[in-house]
Amino acid sequence: MLDGLGVISKAAFRKASEQASWPSGGAYGFPAIVPGAGHGIPLLSEGFTTVPEREDYASLYSRVGKMAGQQTGIRHSGHLLCQGMYNNLDRLIGCAMGYENPNDPGATYKGSPESGGGKYTHIYELDDILSEQDWDSPAERLASGAGGGGTWVAADDKVRFGNVVIYKGLTSSGEWCFYPVMFDKMIISGNFDRVTVRFDGPAYDHERATSTYGHASWTMASDETHLILPDSEFYIGTVDGTTLTWQEMGITGFELVLENGLEFEPDTKSGLYIPEPRRGNFRQVYGGFDFSRYENDDLISRLNDDDEMKAWIKFSSGSYKFNIYLPSFHFKTMDYSIGGPGIIRPKHTFECHVPDSDPFTGDADYLNIELKKIKEFWVAIKNDYSSNFLTEEA
Repeated sequence: MLDGLGVISKAAFRKASEQASWPSGGAYGFPAIVPGAGHGIPLLSEGFTTVPEREDYASLYSRVGKMAGQQTGIRHSGHLLCQGMYNNLDRLIGCAMGYENPNDPGATYKGSPESGGGKYTHIYELDDILSEQDWDSPAERLASGAGGGGTWVAADDKVRFGNVVIYKGLTSSGEWCFYPVMFDKMIISGNFDRVTVRFDGPAYDHERATSTYGHASWTMASDETHLILPDSEFYIGTVDGTTLTWQEMGITGFELVLENGLEFEPDTKSGLYIPEPRRGNFRQVYGGFDFSRYENDDLISRLNDDDEMKAWIKFSSGSYKFNIYLPSFHFKTMDYSIGGPGIIRPKHTFECHVPDSDPFTGDADYLNIELKKIKEFWVAIKNDYSSNFLTEEA
């Protein structure tokens, strides 16, 4: 009986360097930018596929069947479903959200990450541009020669794409690489069975290499502590603070969805492939959460009054943190329906918006890190990872 290859599979992600251009790694041959130690990801499943596209060839040739037209495009896309962890997801989250303030930690003006107690606090923010981008201003970049995980030079850009490599377990062509990949969607969700983070997006190309190329060196950070719902707190309140003060509520599940609205159509310059994806629609951030039982009407009143709300969900385990901040949202639907004898289990959905200001100013999770992109949500992670993903060489 053959071994089940799926059980020995593994995956890694390596962000392209800060001077890379789309398509990083070139269009042919196994990409030069490959993962190594510390680039492994806690993969639960993956769904990357290649789909060829052909012209619609349906002329009248006295045939009842449709002939195959010439190839007009190749689509590579898919998803990674990862176990929620404090370590090992920074590069993926950073590329999907787009920004981590890289100014010099320890200076009067502090950036991310900030060192303390042997751990590092990161703030990941949403950026309006995800494609390769020059630094906007000196206030946003790491000064040349400064510390904080890297040194800025004139040629450095903001780069939010990288290579996904998946070891399939074969001795020949066992390492599949989709490169470069940009993430159009991120879903953070959890219940009492598991917390997961899913990343969806397009790739430029796909190559395979023998199993000797290097999968043995793909390792994750040393600590693999999982995110679990019993280690979390959920707080909610109104932005003005006058109708509902901060209130902790027990939830049984949640979901937060980021849709970046990227367009990745081929053009005459890209040939069969896609050019670097650009934002083609409004970004959307939405989600929902469930309660174990119906106890009061506090949130129903917030829906009826169309109040602007804020919330956070905070995971912590020892010195580790993974905290999601929602600075501005409105409820969309609530379901308090009766499904028969038993407890009423309310369900709530919401849509996030861009706030006027940071309603969490002074929170201890990022007290000394200045937000640059006050958008629909941000994530604060405290873990073992000492680098800012925007300043990594790769």
